[in-house]
Amino acid sequence: MSKFKDYQIGPDHKVVVNLSDVLGPDHLCLRMEQIISGLDVRGIESEYSNLGRNALHPKMMLCIIFYGYATGIRSGRKLATACKEQFPFMYLSKNCQPKKTSINHFRMQHYLHFADLFGQVLKACQREGLGDSSITIVDGSKLLANSSMRRTKNQKQLEKWRQTLSDDIASLNKEMVVNSEAVKKN
Repeated sequence: MSKFKDYQIGPDHKVVVNLSDVLGPDHLCLRMEQIISGLDVRGIESEYSNLGRNALHPKMMLCIIFYGYATGIRSGRKLATACKEQFPFMYLSKNCQPKKTSINHFRMQHYLHFADLFGQVLKACQREGLGDSSITIVDGSKLLANSSMRRTKNQKQLEKWRQTLSDDIASLNKEMVVNSEAVKKN
């Protein structure tokens, strides 16, 4: 009788992982995917042609980008790496592993839609209770234990937080406009 479970070294040994089992039913990426699946992305979809190679689905790209924003990952390069190395991103991308250029091009091409989509996602997160003290998508914290007074918000602080989010969205839109104009000049 063997003392150890079977273990093989090398690339010949395949590992099969069911990502939904690893993540758990209440993981933020699953909830984010559910929210984004309800978004109206017809404006983005209408910009694609039936000619040429099939593109990555806009909702998949939005899942990757918005989950990245929620967890503090904004760089296209870091998002592409996360799609190869982190379970939540692998799940959201369905292991398609989009390249950084695909992610950045998607953002630049559709930046006009992002302000509206950000608003829809924030409202849906608020309805889902993702902005409460148990899960916060602003600073990346997922769990807080026994909120202290400095973590508790009143109405004035909540309005300030919403204004900060609106300012962040405007900043991201401005950044995308500048980047897209730089690309068009080249």
